[in-house]
Amino acid sequence: MQNIHIEDQSSVRDIVKNSASSFYWGMNILENNKKRAMFAIYAFCRIVDDIADSELKLSQKKHLLMGWRKKISKIYEGVTTDYITRELLFAVNLFRLKKIDFFDIIRGMIKDTEKKIIYPSLKELEKYCDQVAGAVGCLSVNVFGIHNQKIAREYAIFLGRALQCTNILRDLWEDNQRGRCYINREIIVSEGLQNVRPKELLECKKFVFVYEKFFKQTKNYYIKAENIAKTIDQNKILAAEIMKSLYSELLKKMTVNDIRNKKRVKINPLIKFFLVLKELMRKKN
Repeated sequence: MQNIHIEDQSSVRDIVKNSASSFYWGMNILENNKKRAMFAIYAFCRIVDDIADSELKLSQKKHLLMGWRKKISKIYEGVTTDYITRELLFAVNLFRLKKIDFFDIIRGMIKDTEKKIIYPSLKELEKYCDQVAGAVGCLSVNVFGIHNQKIAREYAIFLGRALQCTNILRDLWEDNQRGRCYINREIIVSEGLQNVRPKELLECKKFVFVYEKFFKQTKNYYIKAENIAKTIDQNKILAAEIMKSLYSELLKKMTVNDIRNKKRVKINPLIKFFLVLKELMRKKN
């Protein structure tokens, strides 16, 4: 049995290391049980996200995602089927993770598969971010052990929006080529571009203003998360704050020309090291 647990943890760790450098840097500072739980949560998210982004038919995607919904339900009955569900059961039992948060993540993925999201309203965008990123944050704050759940979940929601909107900017060219665009309608309409197809958006002269407005909107989510963070025990959210620092740096580095030139911006490993060190020192003081 011990060997099975070790193999399960190793398989989950491999998914994290191969898929999420920023996440790995942030969560690797946690003590073992918390790190194990966070890696299991990420592995689950990676798998359902890969399903949503795959080239499978819509019916196949929905079947697989609903299959994961059933697996989550079974976990809460103590039933597991593979290494990820076994590791999730460990996390659910130890940190009392809420089933609804797992379901919200799956709902967000299903929404992504049912139709191409093009210029959603701000309300729709935030709901989408809350499902695919904020719900992950809500699971995470349980693992971190923050006692005030209301404050913890507010922090998770705004940080989730900040991180997801950073991803939206980073992946903008790729998403637009697939005929979808997550930039909210209010910004698009403010520049008179509501009739422009996503594939043509980046070539518009006014795109620079669209970019600036979405950048500012994203930055405001970081500011709101930072303000809430000041009311929480900093040692409890150190891992999340490291991720926030890394993503904030990524946002700062991105430019309109990077997106137009299909350049996927990355953070130099040395810069990552110093950002992590900076957060560690800041919390220590």
